[in-house]
Amino acid sequence: MITFKKYVLIKEGNSENYPFDSIQNMFKYAIEEFDTSKEDELSDYEEERVMEYYDKFNEVKNKKNIKIYRAIWADSINDIDFDDVGIFWSFEKRGARPQNKVNGSEIFVLTAEVSPDQLDWEAGFLSYFYYGEEQWEANLGLNQEITISEINFKPLEKPIIAKTGDSFYSIWGGH
Repeated sequence: MITFKKYVLIKEGNSENYPFDSIQNMFKYAIEEFDTSKEDELSDYEEERVMEYYDKFNEVKNKKNIKIYRAIWADSINDIDFDDVGIFWSFEKRGARPQNKVNGSEIFVLTAEVSPDQLDWEAGFLSYFYYGEEQWEANLGLNQEITISEINFKPLEKPIIAKTGDSFYSIWGGH
């Protein structure tokens, strides 16, 4: 098992703009936030989650824009509410799956282009800690403006300026 203190000596990072500016801070946060069995130690699974999310953070943090993905239910493209596309997205195409069938008969996968500064890294980390690579969550805040560049992986002639929404309903992805 790699403890928090040992791992910091091997790998560290630096960013002034994000809450997880070092692997040290991510391990501290995980140890404080999660009910771990031993003080200042995480299980092997938990350590892997921290290191993987830290690597993802470093992969995208300095990019101008990144693509993220979200699947929603609607009867047609015209029925998609682009003022309420939700906050739970995925870094990976395979992670874009609708969670709840609330409205609609078809699944549409939206591709958005966002700045890494728009991501809620803490919320994404919490989700990743629990769900791992299954969803690779990239969380956005409420009422954020984002650019939809593709629907069902087909580029749009003219990108759509959308909003994440401001309701509890949009938070849970009940589209």
